[in-house]
Amino acid sequence: MTIISIVGLSLSIIGLSLSILSFLLIKLVRQGRPQQTLFQLCLALLMSWVVFLAGVTQTSSHAGCIAVAVLLHYLIMSSFMWMLMEGIMQYLLFVKVMNTYFSHYMWKTSIPAWGLPVIPVAIVLIIDPDLYKGGNKYCWMSLPAFYYSFVIPVGLIVLTNIVIFIVVGVSLCRRKDMSKHTSMSRSQTVVNIRASFICFCVLGLSWIFGFLAIDDARIVFQYMFCISASLQGFVIFAMMTARDKNVRAFWLSKICLCCTRTEKRETGSATKSGACNLAAMYSDESKSRDSNSKDRSGDNTISGSVSDSPESVTAPRL
Repeated sequence: MTIISIVGLSLSIIGLSLSILSFLLIKLVRQGRPQQTLFQLCLALLMSWVVFLAGVTQTSSHAGCIAVAVLLHYLIMSSFMWMLMEGIMQYLLFVKVMNTYFSHYMWKTSIPAWGLPVIPVAIVLIIDPDLYKGGNKYCWMSLPAFYYSFVIPVGLIVLTNIVIFIVVGVSLCRRKDMSKHTSMSRSQTVVNIRASFICFCVLGLSWIFGFLAIDDARIVFQYMFCISASLQGFVIFAMMTARDKNVRAFWLSKICLCCTRTEKRETGSATKSGACNLAAMYSDESKSRDSNSKDRSGDNTISGSVSDSPESVTAPRL
């Protein structure tokens, strides 16, 4: 399980880093609330796994071990809070579709998502800081602190998201023509729901396996938890970042540029490689899609708000 954790977390760190870089470097990827929420989720997961790899076994320092456990507790709780923000956003978009626009979206989601996890961490530290020295081999929480300050809050978040997805699914099934009620096309609706569901499965299911790792089935669920939890970041990158044509076009163009410079230095001339042609194809397709989107939307800007006209706003693709 140690080898699985190291390999899986290394892949996750690479995938999450590429997702964050893509968000920062590509303007089209930064547009839209789903992308902004995904960026925050990737950031919380990346920091948690870096802290885990770097410090979870550093038990020689008592204060350092407590600091690692505190950071892990806070960052993992923040990841679940961003998953909850994703579910709430889907509820506002597809269930409560009237008057769902509110300004300063990122401020109003960042404060609870980054702020509320401080509460259980502070309570444990006030009661007894040594509760974060869970064992002699790893820097984590003791069982009483784990049950009350982690299992219960995470269980409530997972249960809330399950209810939200059931409500959203029922609402979409009952709605005959979604274009009359939302500003997004049917395909974009499916993309957003799929993205939220992937985030929920990637985070929620892995910790459900961890909660079930008791009694006779302990070894089986421990391996399932180890595999699913360590690959969280890589799955998010593969399913939600690498599938975006804008992202693929951007990175292929960078690879093409590097290859062209290398060929020019070695041979004195540069030819257009297959990667360049593929990047150009993706770029042309993206420009065409953006042009069509502007023609349909007129002078309206992408704000994530719900309009009376189904064609007034076109949401960016995840």
